[in-house]
Amino acid sequence: MKKEALREGYTTGTAATAAAMAATRLLLGCENFSFVRVPLPPFAVFDDGAAVKCEGRAETPMRPFGPHSEGGMRFWDIVPAFCKKLGRPGMAMAGVIKNGGDDPDATNGLMIEALVILMPDWGKGEIVVKGGRGVGVATLPGLPVPVGSAAINPVPMSQIRRGIAMELAAGKWPGGVLARIIVPGGEARARHTLNPRLGILGGISILGTQGVVRPYSHDAWQATILQGLRVARSLGFDMTALSTGRRTERLQMATFPAWPAQCFIQVADHMRFSVEAAVGLGFRRIAAGFFFGKLVKLAQGVGHTHAHAAPLCMTALGNMLAVLGLEPHLAAEARTANTALHVLRIMERSAKYTHILDALCRMALKHVAAWAAAASEPCKATGVHVTIRLFSPEERLLAQADSMEQGIS
Repeated sequence: MKKEALREGYTTGTAATAAAMAATRLLLGCENFSFVRVPLPPFAVFDDGAAVKCEGRAETPMRPFGPHSEGGMRFWDIVPAFCKKLGRPGMAMAGVIKNGGDDPDATNGLMIEALVILMPDWGKGEIVVKGGRGVGVATLPGLPVPVGSAAINPVPMSQIRRGIAMELAAGKWPGGVLARIIVPGGEARARHTLNPRLGILGGISILGTQGVVRPYSHDAWQATILQGLRVARSLGFDMTALSTGRRTERLQMATFPAWPAQCFIQVADHMRFSVEAAVGLGFRRIAAGFFFGKLVKLAQGVGHTHAHAAPLCMTALGNMLAVLGLEPHLAAEARTANTALHVLRIMERSAKYTHILDALCRMALKHVAAWAAAASEPCKATGVHVTIRLFSPEERLLAQADSMEQGIS
């Protein structure tokens, strides 16, 4: 059976833009609209002097769910969940439900609201966007926004202002606009994200460099990794513990109890990218923790360990283990095993179990240290101290290798 493609969704930045556009449109006298056509990045960062193309609000048929292009513009047609004027003249609010498609995003299903106030005494086209309840505030350096500012990243900020500007141009409004982005339940939902560790407190971030959420996006993961590393470096730390997920991160934290939380980065399958990025930012101590399946791929020199990019070949794994000393009958079983965990259970019966695990850690260390050395060369940096740790499914330390002990730098 052919596997169906995963649905794309739209970012919190796109949802906030849609809400702000709808509230602005309602205030400027257009009450009979069913959707808003939201501009999608990438585009040049919007400023007050930027020309805004607007062809009025003639209602064209709504496009199906998803991003579209027309006349050089990328857009997404979005139906607001609600749009209403408030008691005070010149004030309206609209809300859009964040729909991340098939991406398991922590913000999926949240209502993203925009409170818009017309400011007749402001200059024509002047737009100010602020964060409200449920939108986090940056409290640490190293983020794309200054300390003390709402966690609305530069691209979605530009997107929101561009969308509002299109509505102001269409409605021929002579003044300015104040818009406040609000996320009911944002503070509670943010506890399930990395925001608290990054110093973003009080709510979620408004994100999206493309305006579109691509399920399990490599770009999104790498952007998150970079942001975490930059925060740690901005705080003066030159050590980081990389993990493939929450369990390995917890084990890393137990290994380095004195390290601040910002030093721990979940990198999923992006190990080579993360090592190179860390070295480029000035980290000189890298500790990486793994379970068996990821470690054996790393030992083979695989820098991106996702099953789609690097499926685990049991025959090749069995052959490699045989070279490392696994008994022939066990190596034969490993070649026909179902999973990496199955292979590990087979190896437990070997007299050379510990020796082989140590060898696998040393092989993985060799590749990670080589990536670190190559990344160090352009910045003329000194050697990077690298440690590899292998944990069991029962969360015990099985083996490790250290570049200082191995004489690798």
